[in-house]
Amino acid sequence: MRRGLAALAALLLLSSAPPPTLLVGVDGRFPPFSSTDSQGRLSGFDIEIAQALCIRLEERCGFVHEPFDGLIDGLRKGRFAVAVSSIEPTAARRAAVAFTRPYHRSPALFLAARPLPARPPLAGRRVGVLDGTPMAEWLARHAEGAEIRRYPQDDQAALPRDLKAGRLDLVFEEATSWQALKDLPDWQGLSPAGEPVPAASGATSAYAIAVRAEDAALLSRVDSALAALKADGTYARINARYFPFSIDPER
Repeated sequence: MRRGLAALAALLLLSSAPPPTLLVGVDGRFPPFSSTDSQGRLSGFDIEIAQALCIRLEERCGFVHEPFDGLIDGLRKGRFAVAVSSIEPTAARRAAVAFTRPYHRSPALFLAARPLPARPPLAGRRVGVLDGTPMAEWLARHAEGAEIRRYPQDDQAALPRDLKAGRLDLVFEEATSWQALKDLPDWQGLSPAGEPVPAASGATSAYAIAVRAEDAALLSRVDSALAALKADGTYARINARYFPFSIDPER
């Protein structure tokens, strides 16, 4: 009897909870940016940024799980008002929805098959990079004299294999990708060569928060809230919980 009354009380409590005033679309499958545990609870950098934005916006937010490929369509169809899921604002996506200022961008790293205290001169060295990325474009502008070898984006694992086999001298990779990859067998044993190339260099893609094209007022509010998170140190504290380097696109 007591268990039944407790269950009823819990149900009444849940039913009396105020509904969300702002729904946020997330994928939830890309740690450390977002992940979902066995109970459906979300965590990660994107999740904490979204929660901090909701506090700044004075909104009660709810999360909507949406596969990454469906985020833009879900936003346009009104399943949620904001998408906070590390979306690159490509030209095609900008034609469909509006984007805030970039809220994260990874530094880039040169990786070597053995520990190196400093980045060696690039001239004369074979540097592997994924084709069609800002990293490849950055190398073309800044690695004069290097032999730049471009790899298909669907064959990323060939980069560490060729580095270990001596067919490359260095690999140029996003630092956030390295964080996720470094414990995988192909990537184990590699080490950063010198200091990261800063996020603000433009060597990597920038990621932004998406809203519907017609929601200009919400876009402005989210942009202002992002600026406030940076100004009061909230962004830096969240950053430090997930990465040992800054992913602030302005640093």
